[in-house]
Amino acid sequence: MARATDTAIVLLEKAAEEGDAKAQFSLGIYYLIGRGVKQNPEKAFKYLNAAKTAGDEEAEAFCNLAAAEREREEKEAQRLGVVALESMLEAKRRQFFPAPVLVTPDE
Repeated sequence: MARATDTAIVLLEKAAEEGDAKAQFSLGIYYLIGRGVKQNPEKAFKYLNAAKTAGDEEAEAFCNLAAAEREREEKEAQRLGVVALESMLEAKRRQFFPAPVLVTPDE
């Protein structure tokens, strides 16, 4: 049995694709905060920008929030990619150049 939120999302998506500015705004907010859907700043921006273009005055501020969140996520993904690369390089370095064994004069 589908949850009421799932049904609402399906109906909002249909109305938004048909150009309904209120549906675009609502769906953009859902994607921005992750209510009933997985948070997705890219989709939030898409729907909020469409609502703004259609004349929804409230959409502009939220569109800017979605753009900022999208940019933050992109930077975080880049940072994580760099961290992962550095970690892989360090593992390779340790594989080829293991830590030296210290020898004492008694040996």
